[in-house]
Amino acid sequence: MLSHFDLRAGIPLAATIQTQSMGEILVFKQDELAANSWLRVRNAIHVVDRAFIDTRYWNQRFRTYRSTVITRMKSMMTLNQGDVHWRLVGFLCPDGEEYEYLINDLTLEPGVIAFLYHRRWDKEKYYDTFKNDLAGAKAWGKSPIAIEQQALMGIATVLLTRLFLQRRQKDLQLEKPDSTQDRKHQIKQDQTYFSSVGIAYRAFWTQLSKITKQVWRFLKSCFLQEHRLAFYQRQLKPLLLVFDDLKLENCCCGPCW
Repeated sequence: MLSHFDLRAGIPLAATIQTQSMGEILVFKQDELAANSWLRVRNAIHVVDRAFIDTRYWNQRFRTYRSTVITRMKSMMTLNQGDVHWRLVGFLCPDGEEYEYLINDLTLEPGVIAFLYHRRWDKEKYYDTFKNDLAGAKAWGKSPIAIEQQALMGIATVLLTRLFLQRRQKDLQLEKPDSTQDRKHQIKQDQTYFSSVGIAYRAFWTQLSKITKQVWRFLKSCFLQEHRLAFYQRQLKPLLLVFDDLKLENCCCGPCW
């Protein structure tokens, strides 16, 4: 299953299913032929894994759709193939680790390139949600149609849940739909401020699209409950706020581990 994820909106868009043994780039190329393929959007920026490197293919897409691609550099690879020039951008982390990014756009700033590639982490969060929280690690059926329906149900569930949390944000008088990730980011910010460990663009990007397990459990357990704002204020609102050690130690269900 090949999923397409919008890094700007933080939402999954579509899924391509292939049950035969094929390379990822071949599945990617086949998906472009679909009538409603997202791959034909003009002036898009595609952030992909190294498995999707194919210079001839991306050169053709650049000429046809002005598509930009950002990926990691492969060893034993020749740049500037064809009539589209590629850039090799280096990034040195504060901890001394070096990264190299490959891009077919000559205008994007190096920091923007590194930041956009790091945003792939948001997509990995969605994969984790689909596999673990939505029980998508095992296929429900063997046919491509059954697997595609499972993938589309996962996408629809995530989108509806995000819309639900966004709509109830104002009713529950919350600044953000979900603040449970804030404490982790505060630790990253402190490391960036006071030590040489930590990467700034990781620490200061807080708009993650991850839906926490507490929210999934609430929706699963209370799906048939009557729709009442007081119920959401009593049960849902605490799950969307930051949980510190004091709250965990004194929660009504006893000690948490």
